[in-house]
Amino acid sequence: MKNKILGYSLLRLVLLATGIFLIYHFAFYFLPKNIQEDQFSFMGELSLTVNFILIFSILYTGFIYWEYRRFRKKSQLELSKVSLVILAVGLLIMLAALLLSFKI
Repeated sequence: MKNKILGYSLLRLVLLATGIFLIYHFAFYFLPKNIQEDQFSFMGELSLTVNFILIFSILYTGFIYWEYRRFRKKSQLELSKVSLVILAVGLLIMLAALLLSFKI
């Protein structure tokens, strides 16, 4: 059972890190051409990155919450505890992105 818990937690955290990594590296290509060629395009890229991370973290947190409820229904308490911890991590990232999106 410990291998199942470890595999679940590592897979979900790797998916979260990969999603944020891909958003960070591909946000530049979603900017319009005139902003891409501007001297201060990094500001537009930063704003777009934060907004994409906010959207991704909302979807990711919703999925983890759905898994948490499913584990609770099936009485898999160990997996539900791990999903609750991952849910907390997702919520922290979501709150940070939300605060940054209002600042930028």
